[in-house]
Amino acid sequence: RLSFTITDRGDRRTLDVRAWWHPAGFSGLLYWFAMMPAHLFIFRGMAKRIATLAENLDRQQR
Repeated sequence: RLSFTITDRGDRRTLDVRAWWHPAGFSGLLYWFAMMPAHLFIFRGMAKRIATLAENLDRQQR
């Protein structure tokens, strides 16, 4: 499950992206730790892209 939270900080906003996953036993934990670098890469890129699109939209609406 993914959750996205946007927090209003007055003149700016922050985006928090979290992945919720419950491993099934030891093999599930191994999978989670093995895939963590890939997930971090994907989620960071996704968050940056969302922020860039939001900034561009904000500029267009001004």
